[in-house]
Amino acid sequence: MAEPAIRDFPRLPRIDPAWRLPTEAELPYEDDELLAETDYQLEPLGYAFYGLRGHYAQRADVAVQAGMFVHYLRVDEHGEVLLDAHGKPIVDRLAPDVFVVFDVSNRKRNSYVTYDEEAVARQQAEAQLQRTEAARHEAESARAKAEASRLEAEAGRSNERRARMAAEAAAQQAAERIAELEARLQRHNR
Repeated sequence: MAEPAIRDFPRLPRIDPAWRLPTEAELPYEDDELLAETDYQLEPLGYAFYGLRGHYAQRADVAVQAGMFVHYLRVDEHGEVLLDAHGKPIVDRLAPDVFVVFDVSNRKRNSYVTYDEEAVARQQAEAQLQRTEAARHEAESARAKAEASRLEAEAGRSNERRARMAAEAAAQQAAERIAELEARLQRHNR
């Protein structure tokens, strides 16, 4: 049975920090076997590669590659990394004719190492999420303070005592909301 044309790799599995995984520079990028491509294979591959590369040329976060090894960690059906007899992760490879990877830098590579690339992408996504959460926190804090100020000003036009109570209640609500947002941000950053 033929292998599917498009292969969806699972997300990066849990990696033990004690493992020393091979880097792109340490992994093979050629196997000393000649390619036996005829015009019947080479022409469509060229169309696919150059067509995709042209289509995504303006995107710095899309890599279009061809004829290179893709190294990945072998995992079981539960997504756990499989280890060899020496307790080291098993790194497999395949060599698709053409492949496209999103959310990675478009740079020259000798081979594509999924666990290295996905770790960088995950760190970038987490940093962006932290920046987004911090900005959301600041915006909500500013809205709560503005609302407290508005209520304070409104209260100044009415009964002074009632106004003070409303402002204190709004300030208390704002303080509680700020504390809640800070706690969420701290939980998220852990």
